[in-house]
Amino acid sequence: PAQGANLALISLLGKPAPTTILILPLVMLGRVVGLICVDDPDIVLAETLAELQFLSSKILMAFELLILHNKILRT
Repeated sequence: PAQGANLALISLLGKPAPTTILILPLVMLGRVVGLICVDDPDIVLAETLAELQFLSSKILMAFELLILHNKILRT
């Protein structure tokens, strides 16, 4: 529904409200560090969920590597 937090998100995205949308949180150590937002009217979002979850796991691995890399450089 176009109200509350949904309306705020639609406003931030700066485009017309999508008919369907999928938002996956990227969570590290219990904290949301990012979001994957998909709103393609030409695909069935439920069918891409497994691929998007795989993508999110790879993104989180990249974040972890960057954090470790920065820690190594600081020592």
